[in-house]
Formats: sequence, structure tokens, C-alpha cells
Amino acid sequence: MQKNIQSKYNGMLEVTMQQGRKVLHSENTNYSYGNVQSVWTAALKKISLHDVQSILLLGLGGGSVVDILKHEYHYTGKLTAIEIDPVIVQIAKEEFGITNTENMEIECMDAFDFVKKSTKNFDLVIVDIFIDKVMPDILLSPAFWQNTAKRTAKGGTIIFNAFSSASKLKSIKEELTRLGFELKIYPKVNGSNTMLVAGRADKK
Repeated sequence: MQKNIQSKYNGMLEVTMQQGRKVLHSENTNYSYGNVQSVWTAALKKISLHDVQSILLLGLGGGSVVDILKHEYHYTGKLTAIEIDPVIVQIAKEEFGITNTENMEIECMDAFDFVKKSTKNFDLVIVDIFIDKVMPDILLSPAFWQNTAKRTAKGGTIIFNAFSSASKLKSIKEELTRLGFELKIYPKVNGSNTMLVAGRADKK
């Protein structure tokens, strides 16, 4: 099976089968499930979810991170997913069964606006925002990270998928360090993506 779906934000998207499982691709990269799911499975092993009761996911995609949290880590806490593209939200729901539940809320809005306007704090913030395989320039904005830091609870953690943009991490690392986070960089997680893990030094 193969479905091609046009998106205003992400161009042509493709839902297809890969190794017996449904996956989501953009024009130039795997967007959800497939290799990117393996990357996130490995990345989430870098932290402890033991005391995490609330998660903010910036960038839903087809919902592969949600799938990992629920089925591999048996996470049952609150999860808020922010996705700007209504087509992606529809694909996640119709093709991958990712929907609003008692513990999960999906909001179709810009991630920058959410972290700027929200008053909620989260134990874990996952930043996984791309247009095709390009990291939007807004992620290089100090204001984005300042607002994201405000949404991170005391003792909380940010995981940022930098994809192959390790060269762009310098300004982000400097800003998060200034904001009181302790950083770890994991290059080529699962042989590909660079992941940044930032923990707030203050405790709960």
C-alpha cells in the first residue's frame, strides 16, 4: 500500500509499508516510524522516565515517539503533543491511531506560540521539529529556548533532535547553559541523528 498526501507545511508526504510496518516519509527523509523510531528508542534510553509525570512533545509527526512511550516504556502520565500541520495530525490519527485520550492532548498550533503562551510546566520536553529534513530557523532563536526552558519543570529535562545539524548546536548549547541546564550531546544515535539532552540543574 502507498498513499501520497499533499501538505501545505511539509510538501508531499507518503504513507507506505516498510519491513511489514506502516511508516511516514516526507520527500527526502523518514518522518515517523522506520529508522527515526529506532533513533528515538535509543535516545530515550539516555534518560530516566521513572519520575516523569508530564511530557510535552513539540512536533508530533505520525506519532512514533508517542508509540514508543506507550508501548515500550508503558508511560501512563500526561502527554501534550503540539503539531502545526493539520495534515500531519490527520495522518497520525487515521493512519497510526494517535488520537486524543484521557491522558493525551494533541493541539494543532505553532510550537513557538505554545511555549510562549502556555503556563504549564512539564517534567520532560521533547523537541522534534522539522520541515522535511530541515531544522526551522526558529529553533536557533534564543527566545524559543528561553520559553521552552520556562515550560520545563524544576529538575526536568529537554531532549532535542538536532538530526544532522550538529554544527548549528553551538548557539543552542550556549543559551541552555546560560539558562541553567546541564548538557550532554550524543552524536549519531543509532548511527544517524545527533541528540542533545539538557537537564535543569535545580531540583524539584
